[in-house]
Amino acid sequence: MKQSESWRFAIIILIALVALYVSLDIEHPQWVKNLAFWQPAAHRDIALRLGLDLQGGLKVLLAAQAPEGEEIDPGSIQEVRRIIESRVNALGLTEPVVQSQGERRIIVELPGIENPELAVETIKDTALLEFVDVGRMWLEPGAVITTTEGPPTFGVSGVEETALILSEEDAMPTTVLPTPTEPTAVEETVEERDLPPMPEDPAERADMYSAPPEMQIDVGQTYTATISTAKGDIVVQLDPQAAPLTVNNFVFLSQQGFYDGLTFHRVEPGFVIQGGDPLGTGGGGPGYTVPAEIGLPHTKGAIATARLGDQMNPERASSGSQFYIALEALPQLDNAYTVFGQVVEGMDVVESIEIGDVIQNVSIVDEDGEAPVPADTVTDPTVETPPSPATTPQTNGEAIVYETILTGDQLTGVDLNVSPQNEFIVSIAWNDEAAEIFYEYTAAHVGQHLCILLDKTVISCPRINQPIPGGQASITGNFTLEEARRLALQLRYGALPVPMHVESFNRIGATLGSESVERSIRAGLVGLSIVLFFMLVYYRIPGVLANFALIIYVLINIAVYKLAPITLTLPGIAGFILSAGMAVDANILIFERLKEELRRGRRLMTAIEIGFDRAWPSIRDGQLSNLIICGILFFFGSNFGASIVKGFAITLAIGTVINIFTAVFATRTFVRQFAALAGDWLAEHERLLGV
Repeated sequence: MKQSESWRFAIIILIALVALYVSLDIEHPQWVKNLAFWQPAAHRDIALRLGLDLQGGLKVLLAAQAPEGEEIDPGSIQEVRRIIESRVNALGLTEPVVQSQGERRIIVELPGIENPELAVETIKDTALLEFVDVGRMWLEPGAVITTTEGPPTFGVSGVEETALILSEEDAMPTTVLPTPTEPTAVEETVEERDLPPMPEDPAERADMYSAPPEMQIDVGQTYTATISTAKGDIVVQLDPQAAPLTVNNFVFLSQQGFYDGLTFHRVEPGFVIQGGDPLGTGGGGPGYTVPAEIGLPHTKGAIATARLGDQMNPERASSGSQFYIALEALPQLDNAYTVFGQVVEGMDVVESIEIGDVIQNVSIVDEDGEAPVPADTVTDPTVETPPSPATTPQTNGEAIVYETILTGDQLTGVDLNVSPQNEFIVSIAWNDEAAEIFYEYTAAHVGQHLCILLDKTVISCPRINQPIPGGQASITGNFTLEEARRLALQLRYGALPVPMHVESFNRIGATLGSESVERSIRAGLVGLSIVLFFMLVYYRIPGVLANFALIIYVLINIAVYKLAPITLTLPGIAGFILSAGMAVDANILIFERLKEELRRGRRLMTAIEIGFDRAWPSIRDGQLSNLIICGILFFFGSNFGASIVKGFAITLAIGTVINIFTAVFATRTFVRQFAALAGDWLAEHERLLGV
């Protein structure tokens, strides 16, 4: 037995075992799923996907809405159909039915959809992404504004507050632009608010509030906090621009006396000291959490929010009152926790703190040396037309028009990824021209705000900390997988050239029914068994070897369907069965050539080599013809509304390629191996070779 033949045999067996493991109907470990690196990281899975006719789903009828006096170009409808098909494909439905009906309508069938409302919005919505210059003004997320690209024409996007990470290389974050939440009021009135009295027992302060405080600080001010202890004072300069919500919360709790009498419950030399827990255990807080505002680095003396545990808080909100002070620079904590200030005096006191040391008092003053707001009052912003999800900022009764710096049509790439903190993020990349514009703009507007708009609705208004070259950015926030995927799809595939509205949508059951599916599977198994039996009886030992190759063929096909993934519909199954028949046909060609050579009196090994060599041109030409036909079918399915044909073309093409491996490479290796082991015995029993 040649060593090369042994290696080929081992490779075939290894591929067969891997295909068998992937094909098994089991829950595969996450590390196995992660091997499918070509699938989006957020939803990697190893499972068969069934089409609408096998498992049911959603049927949507869309109709075009042309502006009054304008006609709809038939080419525009076809472009809409292609965009919609791309969107639903990226939703994980790799074989939707998207067909045009007449001149104005499109039918969309989505197999196995779980959220019909989200699917419908994803299909018909238009996403206009804008980066807008607002100078030093901060706009509240949810505000609908007018830009130089036009006035608001769409509804509120519903995207939650996000932050922008701009990076220089490979989309790795080097600068985090925080998401301030300062009020945009031009006038303020003060009203009384009833607040619960502060209990003397610190433990009774746990969970005493039901929600974070209203905004009461001026983000343009500088605030200084003095944390008084028996060992001395710790003076901290707070940064409300970097973390307005966190600073506002810290100011509120300090003024209420929440921190008075609490202890430092954690001290780790060379790392951090931590306090602010009314329970003194690291598991308590005021009764609410504060959204993460990540931006400042963990330098020595940085004060940051602590959390009740990232596993318990998937949205990564803070515990509400706990804070820690870094004893050394801690870059490993950057981009994970909210740093909201820096110790400017009393670092020696920080380093002397021990577990159990008491926080006597925390006092806050602004840059004028005054308390920000009386402790028993809150500010109620009032303007003529305050920004909100339903209003637009105005000046003298007229809407402010903000300059759009960049738009989504200048994007070259949009991807859905997962951050190191396990948050879903949408990464974007600009073209060369836009990247240069972006760099020049950020270089000239350091310290100002750059709002991100989706369909005229502000989703974030971060501050520019430094010039950003490279043209790379990521939109990140408290996205669910569905929200992040929808945003990525809308930005990637752009606006629909013709406005569409939903005439109707309804859930439909499997058109074949579970009983029909079971009968189809049973019929397929019976047919495969008959083919295996025929090969065994007619070709005997070569037939047995071909049967092994055919089983490997089936396993590899199923594994590819799971890994790609491919959505199986009835036409797709038909393509697979047809390719299986062609795999048998290739083996028949090989074995008939082999029998001819044996009848001519050639030796077994010679007959095997000549038989395979003479059968190969016929097999090659046949498979090439199949692939050409598959390409034609796929083209028609992609461009002429017959998308259901694409499933047949895809499974047939996959089966054809795998057939070349199993029928030629695998079967030939099996026959060579068996002939090398039992060649003399087979020469004496040629009937076992079907001769």
